[in-house]
Amino acid sequence: MQASGAREHPLVSDAPTAAVAPEPRFPTPFGIPRLSAPPAVDGDPSGWNGAEFPVQETPARQVSPSPASRLKVAYDANYLYVGLRVPLRPTDTLRRGNAWGVDDGAEVCVQSLAGKKPGPIYVVHGFLNGQFESVTDAGATAAQAQALAAGTRYAAVVGREQWSATWALPWSALGVKPVAGAKLAFNVGLRRSATNEWLQWAGSLAQTWVVSQAGTLELR
Repeated sequence: MQASGAREHPLVSDAPTAAVAPEPRFPTPFGIPRLSAPPAVDGDPSGWNGAEFPVQETPARQVSPSPASRLKVAYDANYLYVGLRVPLRPTDTLRRGNAWGVDDGAEVCVQSLAGKKPGPIYVVHGFLNGQFESVTDAGATAAQAQALAAGTRYAAVVGREQWSATWALPWSALGVKPVAGAKLAFNVGLRRSATNEWLQWAGSLAQTWVVSQAGTLELR
């Protein structure tokens, strides 16, 4: 026998709860300076004026025991400038090819937050041999990635105590008007083959290019 009211008021299971995305590692934007003259994009950012940050977190937001790398970021009317210095220990060996995930290198991930909705996420890999690639891993189209590659300048320098790299990423390809107050979702990732580590500026709890869980830069 059917219970009274069962037909009129059938049992309904609770709707599944949507997973909540993790909070950004750095929810407050970091200001980066506008340069009065373009810096040399020659692989060595040590003389640049720019906002400087450590790169020492695992994706899980733990501090790595490896020596902290140093990130510099600045901009002018034409480019977003990114520099990275990676200290080396005497026992470190380097892989100098251009196979991402195998050889030593770093990636810069950028997304414009200036419009009504976020722009595409651009990802550029840089290797110790001076080669770089703009990839579609985070959803940028092949045409967008190619346009960024065509305008990007990159260089790397390898020494006994560190390797370093510099990028100049054109605003015209990133789709950003470089005015004070413009914001970028941003992250930098580093591959250390000697210790089999992936390190990030902002531990994203995911791939480096999941910039919504990383940090934000604001043009000053």
